[in-house]
Amino acid sequence: MGKWILMVENNCNDPAHEDEFNESYNKIHAPDVLQVPGWYKMTRYVDIEPPEHWYNLPFMNKGKSKYLAIWEVEADDIDAAMKAHSDFMAIKRAQGRSVKHMQRIAGEVYKQIFEAEQKGVKPAKGKNRWILMVENNCNDPAHEDEFNEIYNNIHIPDVLEIPGWVRARRFVDIEPPEHWYDLPFMNKGKSKYLAIYEIVADDIDAAMKAHSDHMNIKRAQGRSPKYMQRVAGEVYKQIFQLEEDKTKKIR
Repeated sequence: MGKWILMVENNCNDPAHEDEFNESYNKIHAPDVLQVPGWYKMTRYVDIEPPEHWYNLPFMNKGKSKYLAIWEVEADDIDAAMKAHSDFMAIKRAQGRSVKHMQRIAGEVYKQIFEAEQKGVKPAKGKNRWILMVENNCNDPAHEDEFNEIYNNIHIPDVLEIPGWVRARRFVDIEPPEHWYDLPFMNKGKSKYLAIYEIVADDIDAAMKAHSDHMNIKRAQGRSPKYMQRVAGEVYKQIFQLEEDKTKKIR
C-alpha cells in the first residue's frame, strides 16, 4: 500500500470573510474529503513571515499562498484515489458544500519514500507544531542512490537529534497524468524530492537557530548530504488537523 500526499496551497479571496473561509474548510470540506476511501488525514498550516536572518539559510523563501493543506492518502493506485476524490467532491459541490471564499493557488502530489521519528531525545516542550518543507534535487543522476542513502541514513538522523525536531518524511514528486490537470489547481513541483520536518516548539525562531547551529557542527564533521541541490524551503505553523479511519482504503 503506497503512501501519498496531496499538497494544496490556497488563500481566502475576501479578507472580510476569512473566519467563514476557515470555518467551512475545517468543518465542511475536510470531513467531506475524508469520507473518500484512502483519504484519511488532513493537516492545515499557515505560512509565516520568516525573520530576516532566516534568509541566511541557502534555501529559505516564502510560500506562494497564506494557507497550505496536506492531505494524506493510502492507496495502491493513486490515479484511482484521485478520481474517487474528484467524483465525490463533484457530488458535494452539487449539494452546495464548497469552501466559501477559497482561491486555489497550486496543488502537487508526492509519493512517500522514507520516514523516521525522533528517538532517545528528551521530549519536546511546547504546544505549537510547525513544519519545515525543503525541496531538493540530486545534482548528479549518476549518484542518485548515494544521495538518497546519505540523506536517509546520515542527514535525517542528524536533524532528529535536535530537541523538538520530532519527525521527518521524504517524498518524490510524480508526473501527473494529463487528465489530472482538469483539477483547477494541479501542477508539478519545483523539484524531484520533498522533505517535511515536523517541529514541536513554542519559539520557532529558537528551533530554527538550534537546527542551524547543530547542522553547522555536522557539516564541519563532513556529514553533509552529497550531491544535494536545494531548491526551496518554507516554514508553516499548524492550525488544524483532522484524521479519519484508515480502513476506508481504495484497494
